[in-house]
Amino acid sequence: MSKVELTETQKNIIQIRKRMNRRAFEEEKFNGFTKEKMWTYLWVFLFTPYGIYRLFDKKNEFLYQQKVAWLIVAIVYMVCIINQWMRIF
Repeated sequence: MSKVELTETQKNIIQIRKRMNRRAFEEEKFNGFTKEKMWTYLWVFLFTPYGIYRLFDKKNEFLYQQKVAWLIVAIVYMVCIINQWMRIF
């Protein structure tokens, strides 16, 4: 049997379906309030460097978008803390 070549449109449709299935899988994986995530949220505010370490640890459950969002929160928080220390001293 000879294999039929796919057109570019068909190839694009296959890629889009794969991408949509991957997103659906990631959305099913999303759970905002697991025990590990709650500890990470706490560490971001108590000791920010360790909180950032926990964010990017291999065994965490954060999605990429969550990691970026919490990294931005941690950076803004540190800037605010440093700014407050500068005003005090």
